[in-house]
Amino acid sequence: MTSAAYGFTVHTPLAYAWIPAETVEGDQAQIQYFGRLIPATVTADPLFDPKMGRLRG
Repeated sequence: MTSAAYGFTVHTPLAYAWIPAETVEGDQAQIQYFGRLIPATVTADPLFDPKMGRLRG
């Protein structure tokens, strides 16, 4: 995992990580955080404004 934070706009925790190339969107994973394993789901698209419509206004 390279970074993690709470996504207030999407109301869920987010984590960025290096994952194996064969991993696909929707795969289940576990993140180790301070000795605890936390379930996670792999996603490829941005969770907020995936078409970037808000950015371009």
